[in-house]
Amino acid sequence: MIEILAPAGGEDSALCAINCGANAIYLGLTAFSARSSAENFSFESLKNILCYAHLKGVKVYVAMNTLVKQSEVEEFLNTLITVWNLGVDAIILQDLFLGKYVKSVCPDIVLHLSTQAGVCNEYGALLAKEYGFDRVILARETKFSDIKKIASIIETEVFVQGALCTCFSGQCYLSSFAGGNSGNRGKCKQPCRKRYTFNRKGFEDKAYRISLSDLSLGEDINKLIDAGVVSFKIEGRMRRPEYVAAAVNYYKELFKGNNGDLSALKRTYNRGNYTRGLAFGQDKNFISSAVQGHIGEFIGRIKVISGKYICETLQKFNQGDGFKILRDGKEVGGGNFLSNQKGGFILSSRERLKNGDKVFITTDTELNKKLLNTEIVKSKVKISATFKVGELPVVLINGIKVEGCEILQPATNRPLTKDDVIKCFNKTDVFPFLPDYENIYIVGNIFITASNLNALRRKVYGVLFNFITNRGRVEIHHKFNIPVNINVNNNKKAIIATSFNSI
Repeated sequence: MIEILAPAGGEDSALCAINCGANAIYLGLTAFSARSSAENFSFESLKNILCYAHLKGVKVYVAMNTLVKQSEVEEFLNTLITVWNLGVDAIILQDLFLGKYVKSVCPDIVLHLSTQAGVCNEYGALLAKEYGFDRVILARETKFSDIKKIASIIETEVFVQGALCTCFSGQCYLSSFAGGNSGNRGKCKQPCRKRYTFNRKGFEDKAYRISLSDLSLGEDINKLIDAGVVSFKIEGRMRRPEYVAAAVNYYKELFKGNNGDLSALKRTYNRGNYTRGLAFGQDKNFISSAVQGHIGEFIGRIKVISGKYICETLQKFNQGDGFKILRDGKEVGGGNFLSNQKGGFILSSRERLKNGDKVFITTDTELNKKLLNTEIVKSKVKISATFKVGELPVVLINGIKVEGCEILQPATNRPLTKDDVIKCFNKTDVFPFLPDYENIYIVGNIFITASNLNALRRKVYGVLFNFITNRGRVEIHHKFNIPVNINVNNNKKAIIATSFNSI
């Protein structure tokens, strides 16, 4: 099966991905996530999105992909077990050896090896498989010929859309050296996106010398499918839900054999007008030295008339739309929509614009409204119930039998009615269920307190919730024996050199 794997930096992005047709989502917790600045998920919010995702047939992978300090190992392993027991489909780890230990103790846990582990050839794939990993997420630097070899060894996931790291996947220490914010601890401040000069002829002016364009491999999808790639990953846990929706829609259409809506994708987020990365050989768009951040989509040019900035275009725009202006390939500034007029629209800008300046749309309010699909679509559940004096109440929900906790008593005043049961079970609380009542049997005049009926409802929906999220999985209650570092004197000395002048 081919999988579109979408980023879920927060609940809205997760809902957009699920509703737009992603096959799987990946997300992080508030701890141990390599995207600590994303919204991320608590255990409670993870449980809720798990239920909704699994109801829609969507898998959920949790990224616990930071490097773990020795002092954190116990907390990390306990968190991992908790997350697995909630019902997630896989856990993403960076550390090969920590994954090997987890698998040796709990072989049922499904582990995916993070791109930060740097697997880019068949030897890394073989080692990951030997250590018990179920899937490898390839380094973005992996050549296509190596992708084919790896896919024949182990289930393979490849990035097809989104940001690229300047350094080799998972091995960048620039943020750590520059400000003590380690990318391998989820704290990267992206100094690679700043402007620099090189001590080299022709590179004296400041520019985004090491900032890479966004990856987009839409045109190469069929090659990757033929190579045996299983999962097609969209990067972007730090990006807006509209981007997630546009990206999922784009690749969904490509997999159907249609042309995807690249325009919507460009308008929601596009750094540098895209590159094919390194899998198929480095292209001229690899580095986006002139423009940093979202460039959007080209829509027209500036014409200055009586001091007004007119963007000449056949397209129509609206209040709230935002634009980026480029001159000679370099960013000049931004602009906002003022009003439509014949042949284009009037644009306001703090910068002094010139005839011929290129205009790119970066915020399309109408498009964003269409893409923002965060409505929870409830799923029908079949309910039958029997209430009989002297017996426990029994409810069947999607064929699962649930009994109440108290024997039913005869009523002395107003007895229980079918409408009472339906009114109670129509309150689905946080659960994304839509009750579909088949048979409600009330035998005799039944008395049940409102609190007991509500407790029965919560129990019934809770049982179904756990069944859906855990899918019959047996919980793990294993206590880890935490590995301990043994300091051994090897009679070797470490030397830090601050100058090499004497060498």
